[in-house]
Amino acid sequence: SEAVVEVAHIIRHADGGVAQASNAILLRADLHKLYDAGLIAIDPDGVIDLCGIPEESEYRKEVARCNPRLRDDVLAQVRAALQLRSEAS
Repeated sequence: SEAVVEVAHIIRHADGGVAQASNAILLRADLHKLYDAGLIAIDPDGVIDLCGIPEESEYRKEVARCNPRLRDDVLAQVRAALQLRSEAS
């Protein structure tokens, strides 16, 4: 459902991020919150890192069954923003 998907800015507006497709990805609402909180990360190669979710949690196991990386077409649009966010971390 559209209600569970949100636009996540890769580089926050407060950090100079722009409101355009090259700085945005669609994430499930829960994953968006985790991404903004730094509990999950997306590296410049599109791999989704669940670094902040405890290994033993059922939630991590459920999330891990989702796509482990961004699709190539999405990654092509947002790679530069992901690289900038990675360098700023």
